[in-house]
Amino acid sequence: MLINSNIRVFCSFALLVITSMTYSCRTKIPIEFPDFKSLPVLNSFLVADSVIRVHLSMADALDTVPLPLVENATVSFYVNDTFTGNLYPAGNGYYETDVRAREGNIYRFEAEIPDFPTVSAQDSIPESVPLLSIEHILKAGVDDEGHTFPAVKITIPVNTQKIKYLHVLARLNKNEGQWKDWQLKDFHDPVLVAEGLPIAVFSTELIQDTIYTMQIDYSTGGWRCLGDSCWMPLYPFVIELKSISYAYYQYLKQLYLYNSGRYPDFQFAPYKAFPLFSNVNNGMGVVAGYSSYLSDVVNP
Repeated sequence: MLINSNIRVFCSFALLVITSMTYSCRTKIPIEFPDFKSLPVLNSFLVADSVIRVHLSMADALDTVPLPLVENATVSFYVNDTFTGNLYPAGNGYYETDVRAREGNIYRFEAEIPDFPTVSAQDSIPESVPLLSIEHILKAGVDDEGHTFPAVKITIPVNTQKIKYLHVLARLNKNEGQWKDWQLKDFHDPVLVAEGLPIAVFSTELIQDTIYTMQIDYSTGGWRCLGDSCWMPLYPFVIELKSISYAYYQYLKQLYLYNSGRYPDFQFAPYKAFPLFSNVNNGMGVVAGYSSYLSDVVNP
């Protein structure tokens, strides 16, 4: 009888603990967001040979959904410090012009928003860098599971007297008419390794030769197996080499860190917040420019 009584007491205690834990997990915790001073946000990506567009919105408190758009601004733009005209409102916070951006030019925007100081930012569009050659490597290495993966070797010209900032992208034609970005493997190229991030964004500062060949290992994102034999399916692809401004270079690297902080892998690293890069005066956002060199379709 004593044993049964102790069991009943233990079960009652365990039930009380479980009930308390369940209740505590479902208890709503009130969150008070700190006061945030509303700020204008100006964004524009200047693409060579494309029309110029600017987007204006307001940064507000964390619980503000959706963020307010700025529809009543006067946005003027300058080309190489020469006033060129005003951008016209195009709806949803966009301001546009029929003028197309050109390589080598510097573009500056000034936005007059009621009750705020003038918001301004500028950037240039660097000249494109050609791809001298593209070589596909069927078996570039072996992963931890013993499967081989491919790589692409690209060769580019280098001006050792001027630092260039570049971004290499590839798009795979997995289905007819549907292009998907490649997935990068661990870098072994010394220039990419020196950048410290797993994105194919780099500067030519460390390159001392006038021609440089870079190998980028990649994955198509899947495997096919027949019995004990497995292989990675290959697809036609194009390589895009973006010649980016220094501001765009800073933005892409900071964007990767920012996203890593928003969606951390708690198994390997703790949460850490990173700010986004901004080159906007009296506000937030980014103005950045680039030009592109696009390869023909490569059939591996």
